[in-house]
Amino acid sequence: AKHKDELDGFNLDVFGTGEDSAEVQFTAHKLKLNMNFHQGRDHADDALHSSYKVFINPSVSDVLCTATAEALAMGKIVVCADHPSNEFFGSFPNCLMYKNSEEFVKKVKEALAAEPVPLSAEQQYRLSWEAATERFINYADMYKISNSRAEVSRPRGMYGNISQS
Repeated sequence: AKHKDELDGFNLDVFGTGEDSAEVQFTAHKLKLNMNFHQGRDHADDALHSSYKVFINPSVSDVLCTATAEALAMGKIVVCADHPSNEFFGSFPNCLMYKNSEEFVKKVKEALAAEPVPLSAEQQYRLSWEAATERFINYADMYKISNSRAEVSRPRGMYGNISQS
């Protein structure tokens, strides 16, 4: 609302029916924002592939938002908050991050004026479920190693693990 004059002519299509949906719709209407609300759609929906080039995700509570990952994988430009929950996405060329509302306006305008950069094979792989699963397994292994070291490092008696012969 603070910057709606700077984004004159900008229409935002909002998808989903989350728990805050009614409140978001009420606030958007009250502030006379150019927002069109739609039911949630599957990421494979053809309308999402061909009709949009920019995906905006202002959330700072998703931890690792699959919608953002899917938008990047589909070759969209993503505008999202510069926040630890979005850190993974920051290395992708089509991810534009903002720290405040002024930067948000700048990044939205930049996204609308730009064309998405094609992702490299390595970047596409990093967005795959296979790569996500590998990261999860590696993290779980590190966690196990960390916990097993904590067990090993506990002294067992006065001299630790030294055996007497």
